[in-house]
Amino acid sequence: MGFNTITTPNGGQYEVVLHDGSKIWLNAGSSLKYPTAFKGNDRTVTITGEAYLEVAKNKLKPFRVISGSQKIEVLGTHFNINAYTDEASIKTTLLEGAVKVSSNNSSTIIAPGEQTSLLRSNGNLEKKSVDVEQEVAWKNGVFVFKGEDIKAIMRQIARWYDVEVEYEGTVTDEKFYGQIYRNSKLSEVLAILELNNLHFKSNGRKITVSN
Repeated sequence: MGFNTITTPNGGQYEVVLHDGSKIWLNAGSSLKYPTAFKGNDRTVTITGEAYLEVAKNKLKPFRVISGSQKIEVLGTHFNINAYTDEASIKTTLLEGAVKVSSNNSSTIIAPGEQTSLLRSNGNLEKKSVDVEQEVAWKNGVFVFKGEDIKAIMRQIARWYDVEVEYEGTVTDEKFYGQIYRNSKLSEVLAILELNNLHFKSNGRKITVSN
């Protein structure tokens, strides 16, 4: 069986339609590995980074997504998976249908509006209700911040604008709220964040953050 691999660079975004009709959107700095054709009853893909999936319904061929030590099983549904290696957990958010999320010896089924978090530090699998709009905002061309700290925000900015981020001194742990369109210039995004008593210095592709 042959495989295709699609990789989006930092600052890029891509949509792919699999031959079974399933659609996958890849966020910046992500990759998708999938077979050139699904054989037998197997529909398995591997994802790193972040992706939004609309899986074509087929009760005879369950769809599986592998991300690190986590596996998702689904018949047909819409969901988002965030599996960036620089994040503390792998997050799976369900918008429609139902999925089973498994890792090691634990598994759980989530309903629309719920999210699992697989903690990288200890392998624990947790489930909670979340703001779905925020989790898939990237697909709709928006950064949505609802209680993130500046380091979580800057990880998103670094991937989208393809820059490196460093911190000077002790940076605030204040939580931020707001919405910024992803087609904004980097300078515009930093200017908005500076309204929260932060300072940014740019040196080529490197951004230094300080209070």
